[in-house]
Amino acid sequence: MDAGGWDSYQIRMAVETQRGSAGCRPRNRRMQGRPSTSLRYAQDERETPLRYPRDERGPSLRYAQDERGQLFRERGQLFRVSHLCYIRIMVSDAVSILRRPRLRHPFLILSFSGWSDAGSSATSAVRYLIEQLLATELARIDPEDYYDFSVQRPHVRLVSGQREIEWPSYAFHYYKTGSELDRDFIFASGAEPHLHWKSFSGAVMDLAREWKVARIITLGALLDEVLYTKPVPLNGFSSDPALMKELDFTPSRYQGPTGIVGVLGDAFRKEGMPHVSLWAALPHYLAPSPNPRGTLALVLRLTQWLGIRIDTSPLERAAGEFQSKVNDVVNSDPNLTALVRELQKHEFEQ
Repeated sequence: MDAGGWDSYQIRMAVETQRGSAGCRPRNRRMQGRPSTSLRYAQDERETPLRYPRDERGPSLRYAQDERGQLFRERGQLFRVSHLCYIRIMVSDAVSILRRPRLRHPFLILSFSGWSDAGSSATSAVRYLIEQLLATELARIDPEDYYDFSVQRPHVRLVSGQREIEWPSYAFHYYKTGSELDRDFIFASGAEPHLHWKSFSGAVMDLAREWKVARIITLGALLDEVLYTKPVPLNGFSSDPALMKELDFTPSRYQGPTGIVGVLGDAFRKEGMPHVSLWAALPHYLAPSPNPRGTLALVLRLTQWLGIRIDTSPLERAAGEFQSKVNDVVNSDPNLTALVRELQKHEFEQ
């Protein structure tokens, strides 16, 4: 198993930490003691002491230092200890857990604004589900490590006459289905991080393990050569071949730049976490504005598949109004009209 930043060192013994626990008791009496707020002492197979230098951000296990002063970075990894037990460092200190509900086999549904969110369709779909289901905030990932505030600027809000700063963040909400279904749901939405994508992915995976997530679903939207007059095409991929067949997904042959959704998907696959990614394809020739048709397509497919019951009529009305406006724009623009006719011709020839 990968040691997650500990180079060739194999930890043999360790004391408990405040945010993680040892899966077995240390056999060396020098290692025994009460749980500590830092990894006070550990040994690799060469009996080299590993000590933890406290940093300014708190007691979670972030770094370990051997006697030569080398630093090995770690975040949320799972360590094999002497092939007999495990040490798991729990949730990163960048995560604020607000509640600890008892969830049943939850599905985690993720969306990110930015690269993977054409027409704001994916993030709008998750926000719509949160609003319709009256989902409760569960946790947040602190933005300090992951966002460039000169790119994603904080907003000033007036609250009771006082100015307050609202920072960009990534938030998780949960919904308990009661007796309707045998599973609950966790919805997450926010801006795509600008920095430290591997650490961010590690924090998300830590939370998925903490909540014992049964399946992870990422939503996305892309621009493509599709007709605006047709239903929004949906496609995706899954780590489970049987689910690919059930959802009638055509395997993507795309190769090229990717966003955090692609990075997370790769991380889930490597960790053996069941993962599905659902994408909407939107017309590339329309102005980059919120596209409720893409949002509606994602919401309908997701709710039908997962058995979630919500009122989609407000979204359907918004999609109809949007379509009417697009018709007016295309009909009044000769260049757009010619482009749409070319796409119709190409589709007919196929």
